[in-house]
Parts: sequence; structure tokens; C-alpha cells
Amino acid sequence: MIEIMKNSESLKQLFAGTGPFIGLNLAFFLLVGFSMPQEESDIIYWNSQRFIQWSDFKGKYKSNQDSVTAMSYVGILIRKNTVGTLGVYSAFSKDKSWVDHNERSEDGLGHEQGHFDITEICARKFRKYLLENKRIARSEKRVEKAYREFQIMHLNLQSRYDRDTDHNRKEEERRKWKSLIEQELEALEAFKNPIINF
Repeated sequence: MIEIMKNSESLKQLFAGTGPFIGLNLAFFLLVGFSMPQEESDIIYWNSQRFIQWSDFKGKYKSNQDSVTAMSYVGILIRKNTVGTLGVYSAFSKDKSWVDHNERSEDGLGHEQGHFDITEICARKFRKYLLENKRIARSEKRVEKAYREFQIMHLNLQSRYDRDTDHNRKEEERRKWKSLIEQELEALEAFKNPIINF
């Protein structure tokens, strides 16, 4: 496993977006388009009332993943909706997310929901940033550059979450993360609307 951050750095630093980050070339996605997202058969957009289910994991199970029994393919979608608006969405790909059907459990599903919730936290931080920097929001190139920086934070948070919880094997760490995720979502409640007007 790749060591992402020094042990002395706190989760609060990660959520605050401070500390040294390294870039990872992992499967997260950026889409700049010109339409509002529709409920697509493959994509679930983050919603506080709609949690992922094991039936949403439609991808082919990959058994050679160092005892990993499930993988959520999550990311932030960016769409230019109309002149003066931008959509920043947390998304889960059903077709690319997979699970070992012999290893499905409620705790495991909760862990995978945590990955999706971390994506929403990062999307809210990105929305906040764009609202505070509307000049950047008006330029597709500047949005893409800023997104790459936020993607690094996102990837580091996801890696830290798996490392700290040992992929959901450490119950105490799992509880700490669950609490921290809930606190961060609440703290960023003002930025839950995916539409940014600039």
C-alpha cells in the first residue's frame, strides 16, 4: 500500500485541505458537458435520502485486489448547465463498482457508503471554493485546473479512509470515520446544492 501522509497529520487536516498531498492516477472522473444530469441507468448522484445498496454494484468482481471484497467507483462530475451556472455532482458508477457476492454485509455496505460520502464532502468543498472564486468558475480551463487540485485531496481522503479502517476491518477506526464524515457533511450543509450560479 502507498503511504500517502505522515502519521502525525490529522484527519482534520485532510478535510481542511491542508498538508502535503501527492497525486495518484486512479479511476475518478471529471466531465464537463452542457446539460443537467438526468438519472442515468449507470450513475447514482449523491442524495442524503438515497443510500447505495449492494444491488447497485453491477461491475465484475476482481478477485486479485489484496483481499478487497468491494470497490466503489466514485467521483465528482462537473457540468456547465447554462450560461452562468455550473453543476458539481458527486456520482457513483454502478457498472464500474463491484463486490464479491459472498462477502456482502451491512458493515461493508456502510464502508462503501462512506466512500460516496467522502466524495460528497470533497464536492461541497469544491462548490464552496468556486462560489468564493467566481472568476475561476467562469473559465472552463480554470475549473479543470482547480478540479485537479481538489481531486488530489479527494484521492488522499479515500486512501486514508481505507488505510485507517484497514478496508473496514478496524471497528474503532470505522466509528471514528463515520462520526467525522457526518460532522463534515453537516459543517458543509450550506454547499449541498450542486448548482453554482456565478
